[in-house]
This record gives sequence, structure tokens and C-alpha cells, in this order.
Amino acid sequence: SQIEVPPSDSPQINHDSSNAIVDTGATLISLPMEAFRQLIDQLSQAVPNASELLAPFCGDFNSEIAEQEQGIDSQQLDLAVWPNIEFHFRAADGSSACLSCPANHYWQLNSPAHGKAVFKLMGQLPDWPPQSIIGLPLLSAYYVVFERDETANGVVRFAKPRNR
Repeated sequence: SQIEVPPSDSPQINHDSSNAIVDTGATLISLPMEAFRQLIDQLSQAVPNASELLAPFCGDFNSEIAEQEQGIDSQQLDLAVWPNIEFHFRAADGSSACLSCPANHYWQLNSPAHGKAVFKLMGQLPDWPPQSIIGLPLLSAYYVVFERDETANGVVRFAKPRNR
């Protein structure tokens, strides 16, 4: 089911800004804590051993980072049973876009070592406003074009690569 990430009323975010940052330098996706908890609950209901596999990636920030450096045994993962995660973005003009993140993008295999896997979504960063950081697990399946001169805040466009 759909998880809403409402516009932030945090004083740390400029009132003209978005509740999400598209960051091609981010190796993961960070969501506000409430949205992240809801996502973990939904994945735990959808995938039989998800709670066990996700537990190491759902602690406090320091333990999550430590687990990113350790990983879990990738033999425990059956990516075929993990759902795509859809992200719906709404533009200032009311238009919307839906981008799909497949399991083989939000689970990184053979990382940090051969035979290991890491979950590439996490909760809100410490001392960070309730603003999503949208990184490579979602973006790597798309062409991403940043047009800074179209509006005061710029525009981000996404396109699927054509099949060759």
C-alpha cells in the first residue's frame, strides 16, 4: 500500500524546497523515519524472512552504517520474492512521475564482499530534517537530467533507457 511522505514543516527546510533531494552521489535511499518504518513493515508482511534479513539494517544510525560495512549472507536472499518499490513524485505544477526500484537495486549483492548483501534503504539521517534523499538504488535504472535554468529551483527529469 502507499506510504505518504507529507511536505515537511521543518524550519531546517527552505519553504520553497522539496521534501526530497535527488542525489546521484548517494549510494542509498534515506527516508523520513515514519515512512521508513512503514516500508519495513510492508516488506516484512510481503516477504517471508524479511524481518530477519532487514533487522540488521533497522537499528540506530551507527549500527546501520556498521551493517552496511558487514552485510548479510546473500544466500539467504531470494530476490524474486521481494517486490519492486514504487516512488511517486509530485511536481510543483501538479504533474507526477512514478519510478520503480527493483529488489536487485535496493539489495546490493557482493557488497561489501563476495557472497554478502546490503540493504540500500535507511531511515532518516541524524540531525537531518524529515527529507528523503533519493540515491542510486532508484536512479540507476533511469536517465536523470537536471535542468537548473528552467525554474528558480531547477527541474529533474527521468527517462527509462530505450531497449536496444
